[in-house]
Amino acid sequence: MINIILFGCNGYMGRVLTEMVNVDPEFTITAGIDINDRQQDQYPVFATCETIPATNEADVIIDYSHPAALASLLNYSQTRKLPLVLCATGYTTEQIKEIEKASAQIPIFRSGNMSLGINLLANLITKACNILGADFDIEIIERHHKR
Repeated sequence: MINIILFGCNGYMGRVLTEMVNVDPEFTITAGIDINDRQQDQYPVFATCETIPATNEADVIIDYSHPAALASLLNYSQTRKLPLVLCATGYTTEQIKEIEKASAQIPIFRSGNMSLGINLLANLITKACNILGADFDIEIIERHHKR
């Protein structure tokens, strides 16, 4: 079983991930972190990383929060030696350097977008450019999702 701390647990993607974990016996969420620290599921929710009890057993932190939370998240992850999956967008150049620096100490996977549709579109764009070449002028309009 993989034990997860879910940062941004009360946001849209945090709720989606919670629903997915709730039906998969291979995973469990041991704690959530959210600025809105209201408990909405079976796991406890804390306002900051630092308030999670040291007894919490986790194997990984999955982050769907905000770039403003990155410094405390990196510090907590490095202190506890916990791998990170960073799914937030909008990091500054300096924050990306901090992520790269931390990745020398702990495993970090970072993706600016976990959407299947966006990742498929990126793959299709690469294929189209390789096939069509520089003689074509391509325009792509993306609607993030129906909300």
